[in-house]
Amino acid sequence: MNSRLHLNSPLYLLERFDVGVVQLDRELKVVAMNSLARRVLPVDEKQPFDKMVLSFHPERSQPKVKFLFDQAECPVSNPPPMTMIINIPERVLLIKVSKMSDQRGDTVGYTLVFYDITDMVSGEEPTMLKPQTKRQL
Repeated sequence: MNSRLHLNSPLYLLERFDVGVVQLDRELKVVAMNSLARRVLPVDEKQPFDKMVLSFHPERSQPKVKFLFDQAECPVSNPPPMTMIINIPERVLLIKVSKMSDQRGDTVGYTLVFYDITDMVSGEEPTMLKPQTKRQL
């Protein structure tokens, strides 16, 4: 297989992508996030914990984000995750939201996962495919 073709294959890209994860309670307040989310999102500036996730989006984007969560509330027994692409300052994120339910099927919160696709949509080589420099501890 051509190595360049392999590097551009969707499976290869998915294997290399790091995923950002944000856990929300049922009122859409941020309760936890992983290290990628802390690096990509303006955590220090916004102090997001225990605040409603919609408050961090520009006013013009809030209806789109609210729609994403409304669709995640679909009464289908196992709705597929809702997907959306949004722009935050200097980044383009592909976001998926899944409703999390308890044993009775009652909503207990949401898990929001995202991929930073900025390099892909800009036409640049994705950061994850560039040669890695040694990290300092």
